[in-house]
Amino acid sequence: MEQLARDFPTARFIVIYRNPADICRSIVRAGQKASWFSRSGMTLRALLGYAEMKKGADRIAANGMQVHLLQYEELVREPEGVLRGICDFLQIPYDPRMVSLENAERSAIYEADHHANVKGKKIRPSGPREEVLSPALKRKIARYTHLWRKKYDGHWPAFAEAETAGVGNPNWLERISDSLLYRSYKTFDRMVLLLYCFGPISLLRMYREMRRPPEIAKQGERVPSSGAD
Repeated sequence: MEQLARDFPTARFIVIYRNPADICRSIVRAGQKASWFSRSGMTLRALLGYAEMKKGADRIAANGMQVHLLQYEELVREPEGVLRGICDFLQIPYDPRMVSLENAERSAIYEADHHANVKGKKIRPSGPREEVLSPALKRKIARYTHLWRKKYDGHWPAFAEAETAGVGNPNWLERISDSLLYRSYKTFDRMVLLLYCFGPISLLRMYREMRRPPEIAKQGERVPSSGAD
């Protein structure tokens, strides 16, 4: 976020927060069928990356960038009020059609279970679903949420699990080990980025086709490819 602020000094940033446990639930459910979400450490990336995003948003706001914060839970519950706030921030007129997904342009969004809501006609919250988080992961999320709530005087995260209040903070060993693992994942991501920047295009395309999820491959037969995914 800070790099984007340096590259685009007149940009306006809209930052969306969500209950961190629900973020991880969404990742786990998507990972049941989509290989990208089932990669190693995805929930840890999301959990610690969530706090990194908060720090980045605070820093660019402190440096004078225009930042608008909103909550996913409020967006799906009261879309009109949230969208009006976004329009005011962007200084554009509000259009009532914004609260409907009907006739929206979604050709870039491939068919998958985790895209069911965005493929629908209305902005709405998901209904009750089967729990997919392990007890250990739920406790880890609760510990970090408790830590952040204490750090930000109870104001952030605005939405969290009810049982968060009854747990303690992650101990120093958990925080250090999680941080080191998170940094190792980030380093690996940078290495992959370098590989894609400098690797032979023919080999990269071959690898991409091998890794392409079946649902995207089927769509690729119908939609002309631009050479980039």
